Amino acid sequence: MAQMLRQSQLDVANSVMERLPNILERVLGEHFGVFKSSIMGCIDDKVQLIVQTKMQEQQAASLPSGVSEPPRHVSEGFPKTGSVTGVVKLCFDVAGPKDTLFTRCPVWKNGANAKVAILQNETQITQGDLSKLQIEILPVHADFFTGQEDFTKDEFNKQIYMYKGKELVLATVSLSNGESSLGSFSFPESSHGKKLRLTARVKRQDLTVRVQEAITDPFVVKDRRSESNEKSPIPSKEDDIHQLKKICLKGKHRNNLVEKNITKVKHLLRHYHNDKFGLQKLAGMKKGDWNTMIEHATMCVPGDEIYSYLVPEDNCQILFNDFYDLVGKITDNYVPYSVDDVDQFPQVTSITLFHLYHS
Repeated sequence: MAQMLRQSQLDVANSVMERLPNILERVLGEHFGVFKSSIMGCIDDKVQLIVQTKMQEQQAASLPSGVSEPPRHVSEGFPKTGSVTGVVKLCFDVAGPKDTLFTRCPVWKNGANAKVAILQNETQITQGDLSKLQIEILPVHADFFTGQEDFTKDEFNKQIYMYKGKELVLATVSLSNGESSLGSFSFPESSHGKKLRLTARVKRQDLTVRVQEAITDPFVVKDRRSESNEKSPIPSKEDDIHQLKKICLKGKHRNNLVEKNITKVKHLLRHYHNDKFGLQKLAGMKKGDWNTMIEHATMCVPGDEIYSYLVPEDNCQILFNDFYDLVGKITDNYVPYSVDDVDQFPQVTSITLFHLYHS
């Protein structure tokens, strides 16, 4: 019996030993598969990190010194995707110079100024290297850009106005937080008679980002020697009379008026309201030129000055503006002047104007 039990145990042991290689192979295979997956996952992650790092290093090396990847530094509100999206461009805050331009005279007069800013997707870039670029202001020919909002760098370069064989850079400014005032600058003497536009471009030529140039409306630069005969769109009462249409600085009409101490627009209008026919005769102007000049002169604003003259016989005061034009009268109450009421006191008006003008 004992011998049979030992034989049975021996048979079981032999059976286990026979299957042991297969069992070990299956167990090792399962564990090695898990181990292999773990190892390969780590290798894949490591390789991906190395590749990504190398790509970033190559991209950074392709940018100019001191300029890092622009999309990571645009103003708050832009998606930091790691790639440039949308149009990056320069933009003026005005359509162009309002006043007539003359050589060697400031483009923006009377303390006025203009600004340039850098935008992406119509939003100003306020951070990063793009917000601190140097910008050049220069003229370009006007006709090419009419109705054309998008143009290539090569197309732009072909339209740059050349002055004595070179580009005419009028000013260079540095952006701060994505914008800068243009400051004071002027066109040189021999650049008059040209139809031009102002443009702003990035000074650096090695940027990998295309920054589209800003363009103003067209204008004409005139010779500063003709500025003396330039007419004011709306004359000021302190303007010299040659600022009026049909009166030239060295012409006979101005000379005739100056002889009678009529040197400013307000002097001319005072004489006009006192004796328009006498003034026309004094100026020596034909009817057409006279009407053009007076139409221009009467666009002038008289200001807030009011003169009064007491008329004892009517117990009232007559009121005049700085051009001695009738504006009202004071009795018990103030009465504004109306052209419909002029027949109420024509004689008083004439007498009063005479005394007022000669007082």
